[in-house]
Amino acid sequence: MKNRALNSTLSIVIAFLLTFSCFAAPVPAGNVTDTNETENTASDSFSQPELSGSGTETDPYIIDSPLAFLKAASLINDNVNKNTYGKAVYSITACLNFDGIDLVPWGTSGAPFNGVLYGNGHKLYNIALVDTAHFGIVGYMENGKIDGVHAQYKDAEYSVTEMTNFGGIAAIVIPSATTPNAYITQCSVKGDITIDSNMGIEVGGIYSKSAKEGDSEIYVRDCVSYMNLDLTADGVVYAGLVVAHAECSSDNPFSFSRCVSYGDIAVTARSGKIGGIAGVANGEEQSWSDWVSFGALEAEINHLENCVTLSDVTVNVAGGDSFAGKIVGHDGNNTTVFYNCAYSSAVVLTSNCGAGNVHGNSHTEANLKDASYMASKFGFDFTNTWTMGEDGVMSLKNSCSDCVTAPYILLTDSTVTVNGFKGELAVSVFSGLVLEKIVFVPVTSYSSLSYGELGLAVDKGDTVKAFLFEEKSTLKPITQSQTFVAE
Repeated sequence: MKNRALNSTLSIVIAFLLTFSCFAAPVPAGNVTDTNETENTASDSFSQPELSGSGTETDPYIIDSPLAFLKAASLINDNVNKNTYGKAVYSITACLNFDGIDLVPWGTSGAPFNGVLYGNGHKLYNIALVDTAHFGIVGYMENGKIDGVHAQYKDAEYSVTEMTNFGGIAAIVIPSATTPNAYITQCSVKGDITIDSNMGIEVGGIYSKSAKEGDSEIYVRDCVSYMNLDLTADGVVYAGLVVAHAECSSDNPFSFSRCVSYGDIAVTARSGKIGGIAGVANGEEQSWSDWVSFGALEAEINHLENCVTLSDVTVNVAGGDSFAGKIVGHDGNNTTVFYNCAYSSAVVLTSNCGAGNVHGNSHTEANLKDASYMASKFGFDFTNTWTMGEDGVMSLKNSCSDCVTAPYILLTDSTVTVNGFKGELAVSVFSGLVLEKIVFVPVTSYSSLSYGELGLAVDKGDTVKAFLFEEKSTLKPITQSQTFVAE
């Protein structure tokens, strides 16, 4: 039987409760405090919703919250489901705020992501690096497509002991021998990231590493990196603001086109290969017929085409097999074609490698910040794909301009969801005008909890109301929910 309270309105109850000492001490995240000062431990992980959609091109699985993203990760990374969810089509329909939520990358070496992820220009933001081997939006990708995803990482310093590969969009891209090509198109990355590793590490703005496996091709098209990287490692570092390590064969070549880097990169390590676009862009020796056909680049050949960097590269290494370059640090035995690539005349290459590679041509910074010049010289499409800001910095038109939303509380028949703010959530259940129970729980900017996790029993006809406070000591809520009546 429910305990009946004498208060007839929630405002009176809240004012009454705020006089008690239980509000003087902070409540640990994940714990719930009710009116009797008892604690009910909520689930350490948020409730993951079922995905809507069927995973096809015409009816993709919908990713409309961080929790839906995590649900998809759990399905994709499960070896049992890999041929179903790993090869499905997904569509992000809202900007996803990961503040207070650990992002779980899609795909593992045992269950790689082979599907399609349409970002639709939405941002995944407030992402904190997690010290796992392969970290990125997608952790391990064989083939498929990532399009229109914009990742914004928290400006922070990270000390890692497990991470071997970090890519802002994808960590590992391993071409498959049985399926077609891998594409990363119209994506961007941002964040001022400092990484201190106790071993070697490979870090790329868009993706980290591809290797000589399979027989498909890797295409990176119309991508931009605003990421600033400061890397220190007790080992070998491969790093680039677009890709860290593109190591391919004649059977699975790579092609980067119209990629731009604006951030700076600094590396201190035992040895390394570092560049403003790529740390390593290397393939196998090619015959003359492989390289050119009637004066034009073969589509299958490893190449960087119309790639531009305005990024400073600073490298301090102890020695060894080390290379640095304004565009690419190391290209093997001249196995990569650089067609119409450019760096700003203002770009600085500071290297303690003993060898500095310079590919492409120097252009004035003013020209590289002029839309008409970038369109005519390098083929950037400012009608459909790119835009040039007043500061001369290019961005992708598909990127949502503003993902910040006002705090809101959504009540359903089984859950309460909070988006957009950290604070203290008060959830109450009324039977008529009589308060049955009220609980308080700390929340992050995106939280979804079931009534069961909150210890609330909601019967037919009961009224549920929720308020979000910046902290418990204030009576004025930041926002409140609409009244929900259980049916």
